[in-house]
Amino acid sequence: MKVNIVLTVILLIIKVSIKTRAAIGTGENAAAHAAICTLLRLSTATITVEPPANNAQSEYKRILKLNMSVADSTWQEMFFKSGEKAHPHKTPKDAGVAHVHWDESWQTWPEAAQGAAKGDADTDIKASGFAKLTGEAKEIAQLEMRKIAAATARLTREISENGGDGTNFTAAINKAAYGEEALTSDTPNPDKVIVGDGNGNTRESLCVAKEGATATPTILGAAACICHKAHTSNQDDVCGQAVTQATAWNSNTNKPDATDLKTLLESCGKGGKVHLTAASLRAKLETVRNQIKTKSGDNGGYLGAFINSCNGEKTAGICLKVENFKADARASYDKIPWVSALNQLAGALEERNRHNSDDAAATQQLKEYIAHTNDLVANTNLLLQQKTAVNGGNIPQQTAAVATKDCEKQVNKTAEQCTKLGCDHDAENKKCKPKDGTENTAAGTGTGAAGEEKKKKCAKHRTDKDTCDKDSNCKWTDNTCKDSSFLINKKLALSMAAAFGNFIAL
Repeated sequence: MKVNIVLTVILLIIKVSIKTRAAIGTGENAAAHAAICTLLRLSTATITVEPPANNAQSEYKRILKLNMSVADSTWQEMFFKSGEKAHPHKTPKDAGVAHVHWDESWQTWPEAAQGAAKGDADTDIKASGFAKLTGEAKEIAQLEMRKIAAATARLTREISENGGDGTNFTAAINKAAYGEEALTSDTPNPDKVIVGDGNGNTRESLCVAKEGATATPTILGAAACICHKAHTSNQDDVCGQAVTQATAWNSNTNKPDATDLKTLLESCGKGGKVHLTAASLRAKLETVRNQIKTKSGDNGGYLGAFINSCNGEKTAGICLKVENFKADARASYDKIPWVSALNQLAGALEERNRHNSDDAAATQQLKEYIAHTNDLVANTNLLLQQKTAVNGGNIPQQTAAVATKDCEKQVNKTAEQCTKLGCDHDAENKKCKPKDGTENTAAGTGTGAAGEEKKKKCAKHRTDKDTCDKDSNCKWTDNTCKDSSFLINKKLALSMAAAFGNFIAL
């Protein structure tokens, strides 16, 4: 008898417990509401995002300008109409030239040519010393700057594209939040928030989140599904006392009106100033996803309180259903239209982060190139001085040959062209002429007749090291006696090659 009484009491307790749990109470969806609000507050916030960096391009333009400043005058003048620096040609076709790779590069070249035309009036060119270069020194600078320009062009091409270029982040967030890029009089449009696309337009068919066309394509629509009561006598304040609704909702004919939706939006509070990042946006989306639960025997996932249906009844469920959530929680959630839209924004911000990181690294390397460029003139002059010292201050015989023989053959040449040939310029007759002091060059140090004589003399010492060491024109090396000036010239050539190689091996 006592056993039967105990069992009866236990069954009554269980029955009462089940009945109590079956009814959805005040504040039961408060946590889900708080999660949704982290996203809705973005729609009322003043959004800022990291701007795209473009510092590498600025440094690259400086290098193009320096490269242009040592280019031949005929090349520089090609970019301007009738040589007028204020009127550059817009396209290669305008300049009367054609090249398969020039159309893209042309956009930066005229600007570089305009900067180069300023000479020492431009701070970069003045710092480099390029404006004062002539002759062999200028030729060396031209060669090295071409290499640097080519290397830096490759460097800038490797910078990843800027993510979100042209994207209005605020408008995109608002569209995901309530279906419009901006509110009219701070009031949501019910037909944008919940579009009414569903089977029979019942609340249960409207409160479904899925891929593609859906009745609840917005964040505010999802909030209405988990907060709005189904009948006037049904459960109030399921999302908390700040979210009391004036109008009941059980189908598309009496879905939440503008006033109730505004109350729901305002229940989240204003967003204030928000610096949006990909990480923070994805974290907010994950907060909402973590509120979705599943039930045995049901493949769906449910945001909000669920018993057996999302029809808004406190005895059934006040919730948003996510289709196929149990089978693939990540994929099914990411396919929800407003989740997909915000994930795209996060992806754009991640691309921008990569772009800005690449830009910063490239900018640092480009500045190092410019620093090397500013040392180019000093190093070139030093090496040329060493070369002159090795040659005893005289012009090598092969240069003298051009001066005495070939210079006179160079007609219809500019001063710049004559200088490059190792000649002076006869302005009156517009031709080249030998440099002063180069007409008689039978003697020379290390080259020419005198040089050959020294080689023969040293060769006579052969393997006699003592005799070789006593001859100031010779040097003992590799078990034989050699002309010392030849050895110095060879070392100088190697040192020049190594020095200039450093300008491009950054």
